[in-house]
Amino acid sequence: MDKLLASITFDQYLEWKAYDHLFPFGDARQDWNFAALACTVMNALMISVRSEHRFRPKEFLLEFKDEPSKAVEPKKEEAPKANWQRMKFIAQMWFAASKDKKKKR
Repeated sequence: MDKLLASITFDQYLEWKAYDHLFPFGDARQDWNFAALACTVMNALMISVRSEHRFRPKEFLLEFKDEPSKAVEPKKEEAPKANWQRMKFIAQMWFAASKDKKKKR
């Protein structure tokens, strides 16, 4: 860390701090990255089966009892919390839709 701090200017350090504040990176935000990825995949699937339902990233965030989710998202409506039963249902739906798509080819 000392070598890194010695190799950049204080202004560059402040720019990195500002960037990290806007776009957090590292292990602490991997839950959000994977939730956004799962949401994107599932919404693409919902479009392909012509469903009106759209998922939100918060639906895929896992919440731990000792640590509440710190995700910041505009509140429009309360999304259901992700649990293993819901995740299993989503995976089964995804598999069934991909299986039907292969049959059409």
